[in-house]
Amino acid sequence: MAKSITIKTDEELEITLKPAVGGHSKITVRKPNYSELQVAAAKNDGTPDGIAEANMYVYTKATGLTALDIGIMPGNVIRAIDDFLGN
Repeated sequence: MAKSITIKTDEELEITLKPAVGGHSKITVRKPNYSELQVAAAKNDGTPDGIAEANMYVYTKATGLTALDIGIMPGNVIRAIDDFLGN
């Protein structure tokens, strides 16, 4: 469970986890840059698999976590990342 979720700047979100999840006690999320968004758009071919691949690419680039680490994060952490990246 996330102990604290802090928006440090418009471009950075910090999530502190206690207890640590998958060995991570702090996650820093940044907004993806233009080239990363272009790569994600190219991966998204409109199919469910393409959409999932594009979304996972953005998540891994924005958080620095692996797909496995993202998969084990609590729901409130994923929602916070979603909300931050969606703005």
